[in-house]
Amino acid sequence: MALFELKLVDIQQLLSFSLLSFFFLKKNLLLSFLLSLFPSLLIFIFPLSSQTFSTFTLSFIFYLFYFFFLPFFSIFIIMTSFLFRIFIIVSFFLSFFSIFLFFFLSSSIFITMSFFLIFQHIHHCVFLSFLFFNFFSIFNTVSLSFIIFIIISIFLSSHTYTLFFTHDRLVAFLPSHLL
Repeated sequence: MALFELKLVDIQQLLSFSLLSFFFLKKNLLLSFLLSLFPSLLIFIFPLSSQTFSTFTLSFIFYLFYFFFLPFFSIFIIMTSFLFRIFIIVSFFLSFFSIFLFFFLSSSIFITMSFFLIFQHIHHCVFLSFLFFNFFSIFNTVSLSFIIFIIISIFLSSHTYTLFFTHDRLVAFLPSHLL
């Protein structure tokens, strides 16, 4: 039971921290990187399973992807109409998936913390690492969902805003009452 929930924690770590690190703190990439990497460092310093090192390495690869590749790819998504529509659809489903992570995985983290604290007598530093990780992961997941919902509500309000395309390029984004 506990090992399975630790794997769920690892999955949430890869999803919420790497995604929100780009969307929420993109103006300061170094600060965002350190903030998102902080819970991983705690788990790495206080190892909880044999999968710790592989999880840390995989997280670092995800961080590199979102910090160096995604900023360039996002410009291409915005400027191409077909990929732009795909991005809106994917963001719509991702928002619901983030809500699922918030309600289900966060509760499983609290259950896992209680299990280790009561039955396994793990050191308090490990408990604090879970506590920090749970706080940042919930904050990141909720913020990501909120940001995505704002993006969807703006771009899918066809009665309020109008998108102008020339061939395959997005050239303007204006309120309809100004036309």
